[in-house]
Amino acid sequence: NAASNTASIPMLQKLCNPYFGGKLFHQRCACHVLNLCVQAGLAELSTFIRPIRDSINYIWRHNKVQKQWLKYCILNNMHPKKFSRDITTRWNSTYKLLCESVEYKELLVSFITYYVPSISLQLNHWDVCIKILELLRVFNDATVALSGVYYPTTHLFLIQCVNIVGVFNDCDVDPQLS
Repeated sequence: NAASNTASIPMLQKLCNPYFGGKLFHQRCACHVLNLCVQAGLAELSTFIRPIRDSINYIWRHNKVQKQWLKYCILNNMHPKKFSRDITTRWNSTYKLLCESVEYKELLVSFITYYVPSISLQLNHWDVCIKILELLRVFNDATVALSGVYYPTTHLFLIQCVNIVGVFNDCDVDPQLS
């Protein structure tokens, strides 16, 4: 809670007597900063994610289509899956949606092509989304590590930043996507 954090800093400054008069003592919530970064990135990448999001949302908004999807899964020897909802204000819901749906990618593409031709979902959408998923995974791991309440997390921030930078450096981005 940002208000509690802000209120506690003056008390801690009196107790700790920090360097530089405490000007560098206050630390913003790392998870909030990560959230803002990911939200901005997802806004730029929404063109690639939207067909998957729209397809899954369409399935769960229409009972008839939902029943067809469940039958289609069984007919294709896949466990019927009801994917998590993707909520645009919560980036980790996009991560969860992509994690849960990636193993169903071929099945989703064939189902949408046959039952919902008004939505254009193709396998090449998944190529980009799998790379996005790799990026989101490192942000999710950092958020989980930095959200701890029963252990100190400040010392973990730099480690998580290095992990994030490492994934960006290893990311093989197609110049046509830029």
